[in-house]
Amino acid sequence: MIPRYTRPEMAKIWSDEYRVKLWLDIELAVLEAFVKLGIMTQAEFDEIRSKASASLDEIQAREARTQHDI
Repeated sequence: MIPRYTRPEMAKIWSDEYRVKLWLDIELAVLEAFVKLGIMTQAEFDEIRSKASASLDEIQAREARTQHDI
């Protein structure tokens, strides 16, 4: 969003950082559903969740190398 047309609260919602956080939250929610469906174990989910992270800087660096968005 163009800064002069938004408030800080709205700018946060539309930020790249927040988008990446939501992507990770969604991926973890899917895996949590897999546990409930018996597709994966709770221990497997717990291990993935403990290691899961998303860094906007790392994503942007990868996109620059591959010339493709994630």
